[in-house]
Amino acid sequence: MFKEINSSPCIKFPFHVDLAQPYQKVSLIIQATLGGLDTRNDDRFRGHSQQLHSEATLIFEVINRLIRCIIDCRIQSTDSVATRNALELSRSLAARAWDDSPLQLLQIKQIGAVGVRKLANQGIRSIEELEATEAYRIEGILSRNPPFGLQVLAELKSFPKLRVALKMIGQPVSPVILSVR
Repeated sequence: MFKEINSSPCIKFPFHVDLAQPYQKVSLIIQATLGGLDTRNDDRFRGHSQQLHSEATLIFEVINRLIRCIIDCRIQSTDSVATRNALELSRSLAARAWDDSPLQLLQIKQIGAVGVRKLANQGIRSIEELEATEAYRIEGILSRNPPFGLQVLAELKSFPKLRVALKMIGQPVSPVILSVR
């Protein structure tokens, strides 16, 4: 089963060795979730779908605490690159979709997998791009009636928009601005 997951196009970082270690299986389950692998409707995973779902649930209960710890440790060690990568991973884990993937649009209650595909085909691949789209266009792309577009845009306004400014103490460097959503 894990060999099939490892060979899926949903996996960004496949393993090129035997998949015997628990950390490899955990990584594949996380990547499958973030990549939107649909194990429930895929014949290759028949009989294993419920097990994968249960394991993913357990992993995601713990992973957010672990990533917060990694972020705190990287901040303490003043490793800005690792901190940025950990923050991006944290954002992906919270959304249960890779940060650069249209699947992040699944966070919007009114939009399902079919809607995500329709939006992506029209060049709308992120929360920011959807928020910049006019209501009537959202309705047209998703074949929905008004006020659906306005409702989607209203929900997007409730998404947190955080800005973080970092400044290295003791060096004449301008602040780095990170956008955390």
